[in-house]
Amino acid sequence: MKRSMALLLVIMCIAGCATVPVLKEPIKKQETVNVAMDALWPDLVTIVTEGGNIINVADKPSGVIAFKKILKKDEVRKYALEKAPGLIGYNKGDAYVTIRAKAIDDKSTSITITSQIQGFITAGYTRQQFTYDLSSNGQLEKDLFNIIKAQCGEVDYKWMENNTEK
Repeated sequence: MKRSMALLLVIMCIAGCATVPVLKEPIKKQETVNVAMDALWPDLVTIVTEGGNIINVADKPSGVIAFKKILKKDEVRKYALEKAPGLIGYNKGDAYVTIRAKAIDDKSTSITITSQIQGFITAGYTRQQFTYDLSSNGQLEKDLFNIIKAQCGEVDYKWMENNTEK
């Protein structure tokens, strides 16, 4: 009986010991670039399509581009706030991203990026797939803003300094 209780306690600890993830800083979802909307739009479409993403909506009058980015195992870890449950990692994932571009005036455009991430785990010999809805940790939005700003000529190399070895 004592062994059963001890085993049950260990299983409950492993299964139930999860911390709620907390962001260190708010996700930056909006930025302004000093490029007219008409000049920016083709660049936005190019950025999205060159990444091999699947575009669902590209509507210039509303300024909306919605696409699905297929994530590899490491990218799910990089972009998701939550970690995989238990000791298992995500096999792959999808990020559903919406970019909204809105002209502020004839020389600048406001860009808003939102995302939702799904992580997939294939479990056991049955190869059954489990889907988990995840929150972005802000890195996906940050990477997209950096690519957009670089395309617009508004390059801020500080983000590259953080990703290179010294």
